[in-house]
Amino acid sequence: MKKIYSIIGLLALTITANAQGKANKTAETRNVSISALNPSVLNSAVTPTTTALQPASFGATSGCTVTTYGAGADGYVAGTNAYGDKAKSQKYDLATYTLGLPATCSGVAMIIPYVTGTGSVTAKVYADASGLPGTLLGTSIPVLLSSVNTATYTTFAFASAVNLTSTVFHVALDFSTTNAATGDTVIVAQTHDGCSANTVNGSNEQLGDNSWQSFTTASPAGWGFTSTDLAIFPIVTAEIITGVKDLAINFATISPNPSNGIFNITLKSNNDVNVTITNAIGQIVTNKNFTPSESISVDLSNNNNGVYFVTITNGKEKSVKKVVLNK
Repeated sequence: MKKIYSIIGLLALTITANAQGKANKTAETRNVSISALNPSVLNSAVTPTTTALQPASFGATSGCTVTTYGAGADGYVAGTNAYGDKAKSQKYDLATYTLGLPATCSGVAMIIPYVTGTGSVTAKVYADASGLPGTLLGTSIPVLLSSVNTATYTTFAFASAVNLTSTVFHVALDFSTTNAATGDTVIVAQTHDGCSANTVNGSNEQLGDNSWQSFTTASPAGWGFTSTDLAIFPIVTAEIITGVKDLAINFATISPNPSNGIFNITLKSNNDVNVTITNAIGQIVTNKNFTPSESISVDLSNNNNGVYFVTITNGKEKSVKKVVLNK
């Protein structure tokens, strides 16, 4: 039996993987409905030192469709299936986002549009080994399948930030402890096969024997994709290697901090500036331009508690500050 994929309507689909250890894989293309999910919700790294990375294929102008692929009656290509797969991963290179070392990963956001069962999953970060996941660098706190938010993003947190050992690394959804025979099912969304914006050899899978192979591995051993990216977005803190120079630390002050929702930004500049505020997974909360004489008051009272990043730039220099919202 060959490894062939197809697209199916996710909302009308329930798959039970029931035969472990199959030698070959069969997949089918499925039309998927991922309502309320916008491929461009996250913003790739531009100037913040802490941001959620995403492949270019998830950008607003990429032309790629966020979808999912099924493996016939045997489960999912990018999730649990009857072939004994244990994990699916996405490769990243900090240099693509003008970032460099030292760098850490503090969490991972994933689009997981469908789950069933009572098991748990984790996010794992790996060093690169010739294009495939190599040394394990960190494992997140487990997330119960019953706690996965299929309507938006599910965030995986690490007990402590994971140190990245090189600019190239891999982030995986690990479901090796789930039990497909008892109904555990989980799948991560992906961009459609062959989209020109997809990362070359960016997605990989861990097989039942713990080895890793690319989604582009030919049938019958692999799925035979041309290219695809998985909706696995690491939240990293890294050095910015653009030509934009850091502003002096006293360039701007924020008060009060922590804030109950409303805070002021005081600038010490003679130039017009842009102020961009993002949340912990890189979503832009506000983005405005100001003149030197303007007073800046920010109202986040309608936003959730948490850490937000304020990036101030005049085009040649920038400053990134952290504000804590605690209402």
